[in-house]
Formats: sequence, C-alpha cells, structure tokens
Amino acid sequence: MSEHVSHLARSLVELGHDVHVLTTRFPGEWDDAAEPFPVTRLGRAVLIPLNRSYATLPVGLRLARDTAAFMAAHSFDIVHCHGMFWPEISYWALRASRAVNLVSFLAAGFRINRRGGRTYRWLFSRLLRRIDGLVPISRRAREAFAAYIPGLEAPADGLDWRIIPCGIDLDRFRPGLESRPGPRSSSTPRILFLGRLDGRKGIRVLLRAMPGVLRERPGTRLTVIGTGPEETAARRLCARLDIEAAVDFVGRAPRDELPRYYCGADVYCAPTLGGETLGIVLLEAMASGTPVVASDIPGYDETVRRDVDGLLVRPGDPDALAAALVRVLKDEEMRRRLVESGLARARTYAWPEVARRTVEYYRALMARRRVKPGPARPPAR
Repeated sequence: MSEHVSHLARSLVELGHDVHVLTTRFPGEWDDAAEPFPVTRLGRAVLIPLNRSYATLPVGLRLARDTAAFMAAHSFDIVHCHGMFWPEISYWALRASRAVNLVSFLAAGFRINRRGGRTYRWLFSRLLRRIDGLVPISRRAREAFAAYIPGLEAPADGLDWRIIPCGIDLDRFRPGLESRPGPRSSSTPRILFLGRLDGRKGIRVLLRAMPGVLRERPGTRLTVIGTGPEETAARRLCARLDIEAAVDFVGRAPRDELPRYYCGADVYCAPTLGGETLGIVLLEAMASGTPVVASDIPGYDETVRRDVDGLLVRPGDPDALAAALVRVLKDEEMRRRLVESGLARARTYAWPEVARRTVEYYRALMARRRVKPGPARPPAR
C-alpha cells in the first residue's frame, strides 16, 4: 500500500498535479522529507493478524477530528482513498470530503462473506453514497469487494469502476544490475524468494521443493529475503531436509539492494498459497529480466500469462514447483523467451502509464459531477 501511494503520488506530481498524502504514523515507512509532495501523518499504527499475515491498523482518539480538520483546511478536487473500512483514515476522510471521491482496493485476501456484505451495505449506506468511483487493481480485487460495495457486481446509479493496476518503477527495476559476476547460466544457479516468512507466502513449500531441484541441478542456491513468524520453522525444515548448505537466509534486505537481488537470480519463485491481488513482486522480477515461477492462484494468474511471461504451478505442490524450477534452470531457450516476454509485460505496468490512466479516470468522474478544475489548482489527492 505505501509503495503504491508513494509512486502514484510522485507520478501525479510529474504530470503537473498538486498532491497531498494523508496517512498514519508507521516507523520507517517513508522518508517524508525526500518526497516531492507534502505528507501529513495522524494517529499511530498497530499491527494486527490479517489474511494469514499482518496489516496495519490506524488508531487514535483524535483521528476522526484531526482528519476532518485536515479536509476542511484544503480545497481538494479529488479525494483518492486507498481502502474505506472503519477505522482507516480513508473512512474518516470520506465522511469529511466535499470533493469527488474514489476508492482504490488493493487487498483481496479475505474470504468473501455475502451475508456480511449485505450487513456492511446497510450499516454504511450513507458513506457508500459519498463514493463517485471505484478502482479495483485487478479482477480478483473487484470480485473480493463486490459483496461489500454496490456497483462492483453491476453498474449502480452514480457509481462506476475501472480496473487500474499497481505500477512498477522501471528506472529502479531493470536488467543489468547483477550482484554477482558472470552470466545467469553460471555453474551456481540461484533461486530468489522475497516476502514475509508466514504461512501464506509458501516458504515451506519452496524448501520442500529444493531437494528435487538439487537432484537435477546440484549446486543450486536459494536466497531467502524476508523475516516473519515462520523463520524459525523454515530453518528447522532446512535441517531436516539436509539443505542448509544450499539456503541463504538474508533477513530484511535494504530497499536499495532489492533490484540487484532480482538481477542476481536465475529464477524468481513465488510459492504463495493464496490471498494475492496482483503480484507486484512478479512484475519487479520480470522488469529485472528474471524469469518467474509462481503459484497458479487468483491475482497471480492475471499478472503472469501461463508459459508466456512465466510458469504457473499448482499451489502447495513441492514436486510441481521443483519440476518448474528445474525447467527454467535447464532450458536456455525457454528462459530467453520468458525473459523477453516478461520485460514487455512489465512495461505495460510502468508508473507513468498507470498515473495517466488514473488521471483520465479523475477527469471522467469530475465531468460526471460537472466539476471542472480551475487553472490555479489541478486535480489533487
């Protein structure tokens, strides 16, 4: 979420728009002073278990009052919320906004509850009427929230939606940043896993696949970037499988080093078990010129076209995962095709293109409301 908002805001500034970001306090999330837009932080954030991982929840006794005061102090043309459920700041911003309002939905990992959706619509009917447009980032995100938000299942009066995906920074993620010497076909093949070490991300599935990979490609190394509640169990599993020498647990890698990890890998592996909306890490790998092997799950299957941009395998199946990884490591011609197609696919998700599509939607919504931006204040968030 923070990466999405930061990059979208920067791209909107580059297009000449006046942008202000309202968020909560979360240590280490951003360097606010380095951003080309003002950032206002209210309340504080706590971590809560959600979607077999963790999510941030903004809290604060003055959150509603301070959000209303912030909205009253600015004359926004557009209020673009990322999420809308209580007690998120977006919820309070929608209640206080007098602008054109739209909501982006990035997460879609929860179980759809249609009875709960009907209850939500009844409880928050007044808030839902304040929304002018909806932006699910994928078909999966639209399907997940359709039970809760009128207009996502079928067009509703005064409300429409457009699928606009998250973007990636092609200046940051690009080929040619190898962190180790030699071509990718060197005698030490490398597999990269990047993600939180929790049950949903499937690290234990990948570790169980490694013996099969090592039988076919001895000397292969797996680099694991990330931390989480499953790290201790993952290390113990490596010992039981006798693959400790082949697995490098890096922990949390500095943000600036991530592009080099992608480029230093022969294949990027995402063995996620579910709960994904799009698969930004897959796009980052493809933009870096690294072939992808991922689980065939909703969200990922929209990002990666099977056997075109990458290989998709049955989730939770170590044998199928091992076979796909070995195919990529052994078949030079297939790897070349995957890399070329992946690079072309990633270009369609570049942030300037995503921002352009977002501004088009802003203008369409403003035209529907017969709101025209004045010359001194272009559309702002």
